Amino acid sequence: MLSAGEVARLDYAQWKNLSRWIATMKARPTWDQVNEGFYTYFVAPRRTRLSKD
Repeated sequence: MLSAGEVARLDYAQWKNLSRWIATMKARPTWDQVNEGFYTYFVAPRRTRLSKD
């Protein structure tokens, strides 16, 4: 659920432990494969839409 913050463009910088944990999880070898659908259908379209505004 925390990665859903990317869709809402949440900044977790003030929570150092949380930010470190998310970075550690994303560095795992299977992160991209397991989360491919989430990034393809939720994060990428939102980024594209926001960059046009």
